[in-house]
Amino acid sequence: MKAKFLYLLLIFVICSYSPEAFSLSFSGHYRNFLVYSKTRLENKEYYLDNNRLRIEAKGGPWESFSYNIQYDNNVIFGDYLTSREFMAYEAFSAAMPESTRWILDHNIKKEDKLRWNHSIHRAYATLRYKNLDLKLGRQRVSWGKGWFWSPLDMFNPIASTAVEREDRKGVDGALLTLSSGRVASYSLLYLPQREAPESVALRLVRQAGSYDLAFSAGRHMERTFAGIDFAGYIGDGGVYGELVSIEDYRGDQKVNLLLSGNYNFESSLYIMLEYFHNGGWSAPWMGIDYSGEDYAGLQASYDLTPLTKWNNFFIVNLDDRSFFFTPRIVSSLFENIDLSLGVQTFGGNRKGEYGRLENLYYTDLKWFF
Repeated sequence: MKAKFLYLLLIFVICSYSPEAFSLSFSGHYRNFLVYSKTRLENKEYYLDNNRLRIEAKGGPWESFSYNIQYDNNVIFGDYLTSREFMAYEAFSAAMPESTRWILDHNIKKEDKLRWNHSIHRAYATLRYKNLDLKLGRQRVSWGKGWFWSPLDMFNPIASTAVEREDRKGVDGALLTLSSGRVASYSLLYLPQREAPESVALRLVRQAGSYDLAFSAGRHMERTFAGIDFAGYIGDGGVYGELVSIEDYRGDQKVNLLLSGNYNFESSLYIMLEYFHNGGWSAPWMGIDYSGEDYAGLQASYDLTPLTKWNNFFIVNLDDRSFFFTPRIVSSLFENIDLSLGVQTFGGNRKGEYGRLENLYYTDLKWFF
C-alpha cells in the first residue's frame, strides 16, 4: 500500500517539475456532509460528520497523452461510529469481495468516534491515436442510462437512495474505444480483479436519427450479462431505457427492464419518471440489493431563484408499497460554494424495503477550488 502511494506521489512530483511542459492543472473541493438520524437496531439518535478534501491533478504533455489523478483525504467523526449498526456495516463490508485490482485506500487513524483515511479516487492515463483511445488505471465506466436504477451499470453501481449520486467508486483496468465518426463507437473493457475472476466486456454504440442505440455484453464479478439501451427524444421530451439479461449465481437468466422519460418546462420545472422491473439485479459487493420486482421513481426540480433549486426525489416499491421521499434545497452561496439542505423520509409498509428505515436529515456543503 505504501509503495503505491509513493509511486503516485512520484507522479505528482514529476508532473509538477515543469507545469508548462505538462500543461498541469490543480483543482479540487472540500465537502462537509453532516447527518442526523436514528439507528434501527438500537433506536438511538446519532450524528455523523463526514469531511472530505479532494485534490485533482490533470494535464497532458502531448495531444496523444493525458492523465488524471484524484486524491482524497477523509475525516469522519460522530457517535454513529460506536453503534452496533455501524459495526455490522463494517463487518459486512469487510466480508464482501473487492471489485478492484489494487487497494488504494489506507486508514490513518481509527478510534471509537473517529475514522481518518486517505485514498486514490481516480488515477488513469489516456492514450490517443487518431480515432482510438486507450484509458488505463482507476476510472469510472459508465454504460448505463438510468438515474435511480441502471441494470447496465454493472461496474460503478450506486444505491437508488444515495445523496451524492455523481460520485462513484472506480474500477481498475483498461478501456479501449474505437470511434467511427460521430455515429458509432466500439469499446472493449478489461478489468483484472483482486478477489474475483477477471472481467471482460464490450459495448457497441450507434446513432440512428435522434437516437443513440447500444449493445453491451460481458462478465463481471462472476456474472454474465447482455443488454441493449437507447436514448433519444419524442418531441421535446427525452426518453431512454435499458433491457438487460443477467445470469445469477445459480446460472439462471434474469431479465431487467428500465424505462424513463423527462421533460423541461419553460418555467424551469423539470420532471423525470422511471420504471424499473427488477428481474434479479443486485450488486452485493457494493451493498446494493432490491427486495421488490417493480419500482417507480419521480424526480421534480424547480428553480426558486437563479441560484437556488428545489429538488424532489420519490421512489415507491410497487410490491410492498413502501416509499422513499427526499426534498432538497440546493443553493449557490458564492461562486465556488454550494450548500444543500435535505431530508430523506421513509414510509408506507413498516416491514417493507423502505418503510423500515429511519428518516435522515442532512446538510451538504461543498467548496470548490
